Amino acid sequence: MTLPVKGAYPKVLVITPCAFNHITGTGITFSNLFLGWPKENLAVATGDTVRVTNDVCSNYYFLTDAELPKMFPFNIVKNLISSKLRQNNAQKNIRLISDKKESLLRILNRKIFGSAGVPETAHLTVELTKWIEDFKPDVIYTITGSLGYPQLVLKVHEMFKIPIVIHIMDDGVIAPDLTGVFRFYSMKKFNEIINLIMSTAARRVAICREMAQAYEKRYGYSFDYFQSTVSDELLLLPPNDKTVTQEICLIYSGSIFSYAQLESLKDCCQSVIELANDGYDINLDIYTALDIYKDIADELPKSEGVVRVHDALFGDECMSTLREATILLLPVNFDRKSVNYIKLSMPTKVPFYLASGTPVLLYGPSEVAQVKYATCEGWGYVVNQMGVEHIKKGIIELINNRELRQTLSKKAREIALKNHSDSVVRTKFQQLLKDCN
Repeated sequence: MTLPVKGAYPKVLVITPCAFNHITGTGITFSNLFLGWPKENLAVATGDTVRVTNDVCSNYYFLTDAELPKMFPFNIVKNLISSKLRQNNAQKNIRLISDKKESLLRILNRKIFGSAGVPETAHLTVELTKWIEDFKPDVIYTITGSLGYPQLVLKVHEMFKIPIVIHIMDDGVIAPDLTGVFRFYSMKKFNEIINLIMSTAARRVAICREMAQAYEKRYGYSFDYFQSTVSDELLLLPPNDKTVTQEICLIYSGSIFSYAQLESLKDCCQSVIELANDGYDINLDIYTALDIYKDIADELPKSEGVVRVHDALFGDECMSTLREATILLLPVNFDRKSVNYIKLSMPTKVPFYLASGTPVLLYGPSEVAQVKYATCEGWGYVVNQMGVEHIKKGIIELINNRELRQTLSKKAREIALKNHSDSVVRTKFQQLLKDCN
């Protein structure tokens, strides 16, 4: 890789709930898009709980309740409760009582405030301000997150007078299906702030073309679009003409969210179990970050030796495993709330699936961007009718139709090279940031 010319790269301050990592979709996308940017010209302010990586960026400021406090007067109440619990935990003889109190508080919190929680605000602390002053950023790059993040972005923009680049990863501006007493307030407040950022931003970026087109109509501003990339080395791997052997291996790799793919992934699991019961030598391996998704993965139907859950794949192991599979699965929920949230999103896994050359079976509604992408470009086998029997029919077709497998494999690799190459996508993305300076 050619070393960058340092003077050509502005200093970018990334304010985000998701930092650089090789586990989450957003973390991987960040890492791919910013790879090669001088480390000393990158800094991240984040509250991410996933372990960050230092290969792309090593300058982090970890946000706390001081920078993202709860709305008054709940910030005071939270501090009082936390202080009391710390005092109780320091006294061993009443540890059990304090644990019960904490458990009761959590239950009450869920019932009253639900998934919306108590709205955040933003505060530019002395420590954060000093850290930003020392870094001397030229550009703010941000994604949407909980309510406090866009407010913090605007405060930094106002104080330091530097341009904002906003990159929207999902269609929903906040997590879907919000519950609790602040549900409507949070959604209304968030939309107000996002509209303000849209009017203030120097550049606006979506995750795919469908989102860019929809958001141009929604917000009235032009949008670029960038998603994750695949290295040119992986795109130059030999064609994947793996013949279906007696053992049929299906793979799903990626996150598992109740409002994105859980229900459809359950259908996929059930389909494989039923095919195994019908006499097929078939299995489904699910690779996901167990530190994050273990509880929800436990909801999936399982059958010993047929449906198995593993920790996430990383690096070269990921591509080699995808290439060895018979079929890759890309499920999307059919329910309206899930569709409303994810219909314009494009998973990080899509470029890797395409580059592998392994036939992809998509199971989901036609209106979702990833399903529409496969249908329009011809790189995947689409099952857009809900039901286990439809999935089983698709799997059997991909097993038995060698010509179809070869057609899908060839087309997928062509699209990966055309639309997701490192050398093309990353160069354009980084140039966009440079043009804001």
